[in-house]
Amino acid sequence: MQKDLLQLPEFWRDRFSGYSDVNSILQLSDYFISSLRQTTPWAHPKMGDAYLNYFFPLNLMRLQKIYLEIKTLGFFENLQTLIDFGCGPGTAAWILKDEFKKFIFVDSSREGLDLVQKRFAVQLEQQFPNFQFSKSLNQIPDAQKSLSVFSYSLNEIEKIPEIYFQSEALLIVEPSTKKDFGKLTNLRTELLLRGFHLWGPCPHAQQCPLAESRDWCHERFFWKQPAWLEKLETRLPMKNKSLSFSFLAARKTPRSPMKNPGRLIGDTQYEKGKVRQMICVNSQRQFLTWMTKEIAAQEIDRGTVIEVDPDWERKSNEIRVGKNKHP
Repeated sequence: MQKDLLQLPEFWRDRFSGYSDVNSILQLSDYFISSLRQTTPWAHPKMGDAYLNYFFPLNLMRLQKIYLEIKTLGFFENLQTLIDFGCGPGTAAWILKDEFKKFIFVDSSREGLDLVQKRFAVQLEQQFPNFQFSKSLNQIPDAQKSLSVFSYSLNEIEKIPEIYFQSEALLIVEPSTKKDFGKLTNLRTELLLRGFHLWGPCPHAQQCPLAESRDWCHERFFWKQPAWLEKLETRLPMKNKSLSFSFLAARKTPRSPMKNPGRLIGDTQYEKGKVRQMICVNSQRQFLTWMTKEIAAQEIDRGTVIEVDPDWERKSNEIRVGKNKHP
């Protein structure tokens, strides 16, 4: 069930080749890690270039992975306005552009968006013929048809501003750390209490099975790096052959029900006589298991949602795949 490796959207694949300022990349990386963000990185030209040439394409890939998953669920149906909070260079909008008619970029500073506009002015006008910029919003326009995106924003704000809960849909993307998982777990609870329905990544609305666990829910995927990035990373301590993130997608409209859904939330584990992979089906921490004497194990991409056969044997914390009944 493994798919071909994802790669950058065609327009972006060779847009960043030739960049070589690794010192600025490392400085910006330190800035992102720091919890004491006093100023915006966009004010410094070298920091802006470092983001646009290194971190921007990585985040484009993360957003593309999420987009492809939730699109198959119909998440974007009947939505018309995209509100990109803390938009920076508009990363989310560049990936989601084909789903919306109107774009509102919200940020305390225009410097990130100006950096992209300076570099890709023609493309920005072509791709976003109806967009506006705002430092803040007093109301959500056409709230019943709006999606508000918070991409790597929760480290800079204490909580999502109340006004954005008026939106029909919310998409929150954060790093893959356990600390950020804790934030999203709390936000998940809040969204359910506010009447939102979970569209991703959770296949259910019960308590998260990892909320009190040493493990935490996050996504990780391999991708096809462009040659220029592979070359650049030979000079960097960071290696991004795989990318990770955490996210929540929610709407006030419920999604179509799925039959016995289960989401693979762990990497494949090879053990004596069995192969296991953590799966989320309810509030219990469980493992989809292949007993290798009885059935050949599959390699299933982390994040894949499968139908869990109710006839599969349950033993301890294992859901054992039945003979000739591969998911």
